[in-house]
Amino acid sequence: MEQIFKPAKLLLNKLSFSKKFIILFLVVFLTVSMLSAYLVFNNYNETQFTKKERTGIVLLQKMFPLMQLTQQHRGLSVNVLSGDKKAEATLEGVEEKVNNQFKSLSAFLASQPGLNVAQKDISNIRSNWETVRQESLSVEKNESIQMHNELIADIQNTLLDIADETNLTLDSNPVNNHINNLLIETLPQISEFMGKSRAVGVGAATKQTMTEDERIELIYLLKMMEDTVLKAENTYEIVFKLQPSLEETLGSYASNSVNDAKEIANIIDQDILNASKITIEPEIYFSKTTDTINSIYKLLKYQTDALDELLEANLKSLTLQLYVTLGLAVAMMLVLMYLLIGFYQAIRDQVNGIQAFTETTSQGDLSKTIDITSNDEFGAIGDSLNYMIGSFRNVIQSSQDVSQEVAAASQELLAITEETTKATNQITSSVEEVATIVGNQAAESKNNVRLMDDFTQQLTHISEVTYNVGVSSNKTTEEAENGNIVVEETINQMKVIHKSVEQTSDVIEQLGQRSKEIEIILNTITSIAEQTNLLSLNAAIEAARAGEHGKGFAVVANEVRKLADESSKSVEQIRHLIEGIQSDTLQSIDSMKTVAKETNVGMNLIVQTGDSFAHIFDSTKQVAIEIQGAVASTKTMLSQAGQLTSSIHEMASQTEMTEENTQTVAASTEEQLASMEEITSSVNELSIKAQQLQEMIEDFTL
Repeated sequence: MEQIFKPAKLLLNKLSFSKKFIILFLVVFLTVSMLSAYLVFNNYNETQFTKKERTGIVLLQKMFPLMQLTQQHRGLSVNVLSGDKKAEATLEGVEEKVNNQFKSLSAFLASQPGLNVAQKDISNIRSNWETVRQESLSVEKNESIQMHNELIADIQNTLLDIADETNLTLDSNPVNNHINNLLIETLPQISEFMGKSRAVGVGAATKQTMTEDERIELIYLLKMMEDTVLKAENTYEIVFKLQPSLEETLGSYASNSVNDAKEIANIIDQDILNASKITIEPEIYFSKTTDTINSIYKLLKYQTDALDELLEANLKSLTLQLYVTLGLAVAMMLVLMYLLIGFYQAIRDQVNGIQAFTETTSQGDLSKTIDITSNDEFGAIGDSLNYMIGSFRNVIQSSQDVSQEVAAASQELLAITEETTKATNQITSSVEEVATIVGNQAAESKNNVRLMDDFTQQLTHISEVTYNVGVSSNKTTEEAENGNIVVEETINQMKVIHKSVEQTSDVIEQLGQRSKEIEIILNTITSIAEQTNLLSLNAAIEAARAGEHGKGFAVVANEVRKLADESSKSVEQIRHLIEGIQSDTLQSIDSMKTVAKETNVGMNLIVQTGDSFAHIFDSTKQVAIEIQGAVASTKTMLSQAGQLTSSIHEMASQTEMTEENTQTVAASTEEQLASMEEITSSVNELSIKAQQLQEMIEDFTL
């Protein structure tokens, strides 16, 4: 654990207290500042996040009427195309409202930079709207419905893009998240499924019949509408459970819209899909579906207002949190600064008091004490210093008495040591003369020992050399005997080699003779091949004369001639090989003759070597006998020299003991003399120190 804080201790120990507190203040200040900045930054980001959500709410509030008007335009267009002339005036009014809504959207987007995706989507929707407005009444009813459906699908996708771009889909609050899903997906889908059902149902009610495709489409729309309404019911149940206050605001509107949607679904199912005959008036069906769609859009309006209120409350909470965070951070910094400054001043006063006390004490004033004002470690230090000064004051008082007594005793001791030193000098001179005489005797004894040791070492060396020579001569005799045996074996082996060489020479000569016989056989084969060639040529001539009957024979003759030619070529190749073998055989014969001659010469040399080894063996045996005698004589001399060396060593040892005793006595007297001189010097110094101690003690104020 100590090692962990060692670098910090080294750093702080190099600084004064003021610098230490500045560093600590900066560290704490920076830490608190960074934490505060982090909290403020997060709070700011959340605030901006919420503000952007509120911008999205405003944009959605402007998009929902556009979607509602487009759905109305689709229904009115179907009515007009179905023959309802009264709907034309209403249709024109809806178109005017759509154009005004686009102007309102454009003005809002111009005041909100950064909504690039939404601006692009709305620009595309406006362009598509112009196409729908101009062409919806000039095409077939189904095509007009399809054009409106695509435009409304673009509006729904734009709702999703707006939610993404304005952080609505990223809201982590579960209530806000569910409300957002209702706003941008569930409720618009219900209104769109109902709007499509209105367009198809009005057409069917007007005609009092429907095609199979219209029936399938209406069944699909009914199923999707029922599923989406059920999803909306479940979502509202979750929202009201999480946020009960919203049930008071939105509960009745949500319940009415869901019930109206279920009623429209029931009308579609009972009065259109499952009716034996469609009798419902198109105006009534159109009016009811339109009222239900309008109630859904009213719910969207109330719901966006409720969500905006939640976001506004959250924004106020974030703003309050920001102010509280900043206030707490500033308060913490002020309190921290106040405490650190007070802490610094308290420590500074304690340190200054201790410093002033130590300065007066260092000047010899022991009458003062430290005024203790704190209960911390500085208070403990003050108590310890006061106790130390009290103890030191007592020591100084005792030292005054002791120094006077030491000064008097040192004078008496100085006189005694001077007399003892004179007597010790006389003893030392006598002992040194005796030590000189004994030292000369010891030197002579050491010289005799050294000479005898050298003689013994030389004699030992001679004995070792003689012994080694004897061992070497025995080995030489053995090696000579072994060499003689090896030479005899070599002679026998050379005889075998000589015999093998003669046999090999005979075999090579026979090989040469065989190659000559093969050459004769080859000549015979060559002659046969030439005759076969002539016969095949004659056969070919006869086959040519025979005409058509001789063609088969001509082929055979031609093949025989080819075989004869190939036989001639093969014989020629064999002849070349035989000639090479004959040449190599002649060279081998000459080489084997040379080997036979060299083998004879080698045998003669080996025989001579065997004779030489026999003479060497006899000579080395005689030398070994003589060396054994020399070794025995050397051992006798070495034994006698050892006895003489032991006697001389014993005498030298006794002389050394005498010299050591004398030197010990001399050293003791010299040490005693040195000790007396040191005692005299110490007594002088003690007298001086006692005087100095008295002078130093007089400097202290007790």
